[in-house]
Amino acid sequence: MPRKRAELEREEKVEEILEHAVRLVRAGGYEELSINRVAKDLGLARAAVYWYFPSRADLFVAACERVFAEMFAGPPSDGGAIGRIRWGVDRLDGVCEIYLALQQLSATEQVAATLLADIHQRFQRGLREALAPTVEPERLERVVDAVLIFAEGLLGRRLPHEERDRHLEFALAALLGDER
Repeated sequence: MPRKRAELEREEKVEEILEHAVRLVRAGGYEELSINRVAKDLGLARAAVYWYFPSRADLFVAACERVFAEMFAGPPSDGGAIGRIRWGVDRLDGVCEIYLALQQLSATEQVAATLLADIHQRFQRGLREALAPTVEPERLERVVDAVLIFAEGLLGRRLPHEERDRHLEFALAALLGDER
């Protein structure tokens, strides 16, 4: 059954608002995003934005969901565990400020906490897939957790790319040893 015109218009409006929110979030994170700004930039009434996104947090989380889906689409299937982990760390580095804002917001907004938990599950799943061929099954979960914790801490230090990679390779060598 074909969709009704109102349904299509709603989807188009949500997409327009969300695309603009993504641009704002990429440009300046949570601080750059406001319902007023989105409404003004798109020539909409504030109430129209609130109709589709009940709060700034809801709009930010929807934008984050889009950003993370785009950033982590199509991980490399080759390059071994270390290459795939380095790819993931590079991608996370590209959205680190957004990720940190999402973490901070998750302390007070359930919608943010839910998305953050989903992102962590995706990270863990990707790490499991990358590491499973080289890590003993009884160590896999601990190694996955250690890599994720280390990567988050490493990115929080905001080191130059080359220095960050040296630390990452050292940590992976220590964790994986001969399993690399």
